[in-house]
Amino acid sequence: MVPQAGPSRADREGGAGSLIPVALVTCRRLPDLTSDDRLLLEPLRERGIAAGPVVWDDPGADWSRYAGVVVRSPWDYHVKPLAFGRWIDRVERSGVPLWNPPAVLRWNLHKSYLEELAGEGAAVVPTRRLRRGRSASLRQVMDETGWTRAVVKPAISAGARRTMLVDRAGAQARERAVRTLLSRVDVLVQPYVAAVAELGEWSVVFLDGAYSHSALKRPCRGDFRVQERFGGSYAAAEPPPELVDQARRVAEAGRSLAARHELGGHLHGAVQPSAGERRGHPDGGGQASPNGRESDLLYARVDGVYEDGVFTLLELEVLEPSLFFELEPGSADRFADALAGRVARRPTTPAPGPRPSATLSP
Repeated sequence: MVPQAGPSRADREGGAGSLIPVALVTCRRLPDLTSDDRLLLEPLRERGIAAGPVVWDDPGADWSRYAGVVVRSPWDYHVKPLAFGRWIDRVERSGVPLWNPPAVLRWNLHKSYLEELAGEGAAVVPTRRLRRGRSASLRQVMDETGWTRAVVKPAISAGARRTMLVDRAGAQARERAVRTLLSRVDVLVQPYVAAVAELGEWSVVFLDGAYSHSALKRPCRGDFRVQERFGGSYAAAEPPPELVDQARRVAEAGRSLAARHELGGHLHGAVQPSAGERRGHPDGGGQASPNGRESDLLYARVDGVYEDGVFTLLELEVLEPSLFFELEPGSADRFADALAGRVARRPTTPAPGPRPSATLSP
């Protein structure tokens, strides 16, 4: 936890000889950040930024103390999504810049964004969404789609929590588990993607809109999940240029969708327009990025499989992804450069009055 003795106004405004305080948002389980995110601390300090961890739901945290707030590892947000949505509102109302911007965070909370990206023409793993509180049959979905194996997951989830692999013969036995999930949250059903085990799952990282580096993740033998807690592994890998181009288009489409929803005041029933978006600035800070493109995200990770020249999206991570700095020398410096630019361009006047409180439908 960053000490709560607040910085002076001179510190917040970046006075001579001072370090500018920036919060790196984490959760109670990781009060000192992940080992990967700790690689950011020294590069940021070299750029005049005193960055440190702050737990998102710490009642004693004063977000107005910081020149900016960067979401990194709040990896329990899916357990209490309503509280997390209120937290986004609270930081936004404080007038402190939040990165990625609030519109993007809200849009990425619920995995129904996959349906929207598919509607924009992205190659997305086929997805059936089962609505919370409604009756649904997993076996019927598999019969209708012809899927012999399917992955079932909550629409608000992280780290493969409560994610199941089901075959058609065993679908009936899983109906009770699905009904339990549906009593709390929307559920997504997708075909099992064999390429994840056979070829690996790519995580393509973009920083400030530019390609940075990639990781190739694989599940352990006998499992379908690539997360380390389930025996999965990852390594640095160099993707073909065509893969990077396709992944970049997905990230750009996601940012555009988030801005479009925010301006329209509707996002999965979860959003009202932010002050920054109402002023027409999709990055929430009202400033152009270093390359002049307001729509560039501070960070994005595009996860998918690549077969026969086609990148198929599994997830677009623009909320709280691990960015694999450890795998790519210089990547933490690139992140620090992008963040330092945003801090330098941050508004110096308070944002307009509070926006209406957002509501989030799990």
